[in-house]
Amino acid sequence: MTRAIHPTNPQPAILWLPVGIGTGVAMYFGLPVEPGGLTIAAILAGAAVLSGVFWRSKPKRAVVMAGLAITLGFAAADLRTTLVAASVLAQRNAPVILEATVLRVKARARGGRLTLSALDLRDGTVAVLPERIRVTIRSGALPTPGARVRLRAILIPPPGPVAPGAFDFARQSWFRGIGAVGFALGPVDILEATHSGAVIWLPAVRTRLAARIRDARPGPSGAIAAALMTGERGAIRAADLDSMRDAGLAHLLAISGLHVGLIAGLEFFAVRLFLVALPTVALRYPIKKWSALAALLAAFAYLWLTGATVPT
Repeated sequence: MTRAIHPTNPQPAILWLPVGIGTGVAMYFGLPVEPGGLTIAAILAGAAVLSGVFWRSKPKRAVVMAGLAITLGFAAADLRTTLVAASVLAQRNAPVILEATVLRVKARARGGRLTLSALDLRDGTVAVLPERIRVTIRSGALPTPGARVRLRAILIPPPGPVAPGAFDFARQSWFRGIGAVGFALGPVDILEATHSGAVIWLPAVRTRLAARIRDARPGPSGAIAAALMTGERGAIRAADLDSMRDAGLAHLLAISGLHVGLIAGLEFFAVRLFLVALPTVALRYPIKKWSALAALLAAFAYLWLTGATVPT
């Protein structure tokens, strides 16, 4: 007897949960004004009441689940916006002298870009001093993450989109905790040695690794190699970037699945080759699973080394 072929079972409803959450997040950021706390509370209360009323009705249960997922995404976006809230500079200021701690250093073809925190105003007037700023320097040596520095800079509020619907730099700066951007007037003076801490350790490792790669391979090839290994693309010359764009290869500079796959693959085969060379281990233990675990750990480490960007 032949067995009846049943149609393919529909996908579990749980797979639609990210879609609903993403829809709620998109709805939040699509609002023309910021919703108040009472609005969020009313939405959550309404979703809870509707879920209790219609949960026993199977046809309406899917609608209730979709509504709950959308509400969850909306509330999560509002919560994240509230958690990262920090002071933002209101207007352009005259030159000021600041002391600050370097959080991140991004080398560029000329100078670099510093993310600074623990600001201390030494000279000048700022109505509201942000907790974190980003400053571009054009001359002098780049400090290392964790160093305490003094600089004279002009600060401006984070710029908004250049056109309606364009990329919003002010929104990106808000979620990174950056309340002002600007540029230094002259080199940066290093006051103290490098500080330690979990927030500073990883950027410091990334900066040192990129510098060592560029020192080992001076010129354009070293800048590109450092970008592929650490995600720091600022040191690549504009002419080289234009050449890669013209050749259709600029996407290779964005650390994504291709790079993670190469790192994981190399780690997997290297570990497995080493374990195969040990017959006692290879014949008694699941070395393939061990190699896969090592590859996962290497991919995770590479993820954080390159800054844990969305494509990665």
